[in-house]
Formats: sequence, C-alpha cells, structure tokens
Amino acid sequence: MTPHKKYFLSYEPFSSPKEVKIGNNETTFAIGQRTVNVRMLVSGKWENNHLSDVRFVPEVSRNLFSVSRAVDKGYPISTSISSRRPKNIEE
Repeated sequence: MTPHKKYFLSYEPFSSPKEVKIGNNETTFAIGQRTVNVRMLVSGKWENNHLSDVRFVPEVSRNLFSVSRAVDKGYPISTSISSRRPKNIEE
C-alpha cells in the first residue's frame, strides 16, 4: 500500500473505502488500488518492474509491502540483513 497517488500507473477508486490492517494492528482504509512501478532486485540485478493490486491508503506515512500477501500470490521472497528496500522509480 502507498499514500502516494502519483505512483500509480493505473488507478481505480473503490465504490466505498475498504478496511486494511497495518503492521501495528491498527486499522485504516484504502480508497482505491491498481498498479505501481517499482525497482526489484532480480538475480542480483536491479530491474524496473511493477506491482499490481497496490492499495491507495492516504493515511499511512510511507509505502508498506506485505510479504505474506506476496507469498500467497505465489511470488518467491528472499531477504537478508544487507538487502535494500524496494523503491518507487520516482524516488
């Protein structure tokens, strides 16, 4: 999820806000979702890519990524202490 509407390549507002839980067990609301550009580390190289079904949540203070949701969608995830965080192309 992201609070930055400008990051969306495509955007579709929800007909009514959808409740989302954030990491500290607080609840807030998403008002739309769609696709954003990101840079991903793939086989040791940074590549431009995109994430779909990203929710627009104006109340969060920064971009949040759900590892469990990505795994549920079948994406492989690996991390290490020295790994970098994903970045939006505009950053």
